[in-house]
Amino acid sequence: MHMMVLSAIDEYEMNASVADNNARYNFIRLFESEDTPIFCDLYNSSEYFMEGNMPVNEYSNWLLEQCSAVTINLKNIRKGDILYADSSWLYQVTLSKSISYADENGILFPIEEEKAPDFVLQFTYRLDSTLTQCKITEIICLNEGDFKKLNHGYLVQRRYEGKNAKRDVEVKVNGEYLDYNSFGQAYAERGRFDFWNGNIKVKTETIADEELYEYVTFKYIKKHLRVKLRAEMAVGSAYSVVNDDSFAKSESEGYCFGLDLGVSATIGKIFRWGWYTGVGMSMTSLNFETSPMNYSIAMTDQKGRGYNRVYDIASMSQGVNFTDIMVPLYTQLDFKLSRGVAFIVEVGAKGYYNMQTENDPYRVVADVYGDYGNGMVINDGEQAFGHIDATYNEFIFPASFKRQKFDVSLMAYAGFDINLVKNTLLLEVKGGYERGLKNSYKSDERSYNTTRIPPLVYSSELGRDVAMQPIASCVSFKREAIWANVGLMVKF
Repeated sequence: MHMMVLSAIDEYEMNASVADNNARYNFIRLFESEDTPIFCDLYNSSEYFMEGNMPVNEYSNWLLEQCSAVTINLKNIRKGDILYADSSWLYQVTLSKSISYADENGILFPIEEEKAPDFVLQFTYRLDSTLTQCKITEIICLNEGDFKKLNHGYLVQRRYEGKNAKRDVEVKVNGEYLDYNSFGQAYAERGRFDFWNGNIKVKTETIADEELYEYVTFKYIKKHLRVKLRAEMAVGSAYSVVNDDSFAKSESEGYCFGLDLGVSATIGKIFRWGWYTGVGMSMTSLNFETSPMNYSIAMTDQKGRGYNRVYDIASMSQGVNFTDIMVPLYTQLDFKLSRGVAFIVEVGAKGYYNMQTENDPYRVVADVYGDYGNGMVINDGEQAFGHIDATYNEFIFPASFKRQKFDVSLMAYAGFDINLVKNTLLLEVKGGYERGLKNSYKSDERSYNTTRIPPLVYSSELGRDVAMQPIASCVSFKREAIWANVGLMVKF
């Protein structure tokens, strides 16, 4: 009896690969009938693998028509229970079975190959009472929990030649590297592709799309397009001011927010070169305040008496705010320091379309009195004497900060690109210098401290002091600033 069962097991191992029709016929003969249900250990059988038993006829037909290079190995054969019932013997055998084959697309199963566990199967043989026949009545699997059914994921085929051969093994799917078998194939659930080089985007190219898997190769697309969202602030001042007077305060501020678009290409292994342009909103301001000054004007009062009208000015101030459209054009050179950091240098120009100017009122803080000589000083309100803290919007010699409609600056920046997310989203931190090619605003650059055009004079007709000229008459300025810039860059 034992020898008969062992002989039947040997015959099973010889014919289980179903290499041809003759082997299929011999394989089916090992069972009680061609409809005998057995455990399906064919990984690419979507209907039966891990779903239920498969009739021997269908099982053998699947092996013959849809599998090639089938290899079967049986080991760890152990005798089980032996029962006698209904004039026949039931003989159970437990064994380990490994099977490997290629399907019609050339996919090797099991895909994990050496890591795949063996099937632990239990065979039940029926021997007649005369011990002349030995047929398989049932095959069940004792370790189904060790196996996982394919879930229409990616079955990736790697390449061994060309520039993509190395790339294929450096791709991560759902955060893990692929484990390729001896056929250069690996299975991965659908998910996110990651590649260490953020300048390359990974896509799939379908070879075959089956019910259980999509057979693909990786396709690598270089990311040339760049989009930058940036914000910058002038460090110190935003303008270089020209004026004959020494201001107690001459301050300027600058802010800019914008979006840049560009293309970048690799030069060698560590350099990239790109060209960029974009659009931004520039907001700058200037604030001036004069130093204290004192002057007098010889006049005659309402009673006909001569006196010196003395102006003891504590301060005169004026400010202006500008809003402009800024269009940069620059080239950028990237020097790769590591996988996550690059040193960058930018050189180019900024063009400003000057949109809006808001002039603040001209403000004067002063004390005015009449010096009649011989120590006689009048400081009452009779002729607008006294303390002044007033703003002026009208002038004897009017002027406003009306700038050129368009001006251009040269610029140079340096800084770092720092990887934030998979080398696709980067933080860009840099600083730079900008200098205008010409004045943004040009005045006569007259001085305040002159007797010809003093800041304030008394109008007897109006009965009050009037302003002669605004600070806008006395200063010229051009763009000149050191900028601190921070932004985000996305690669497409």
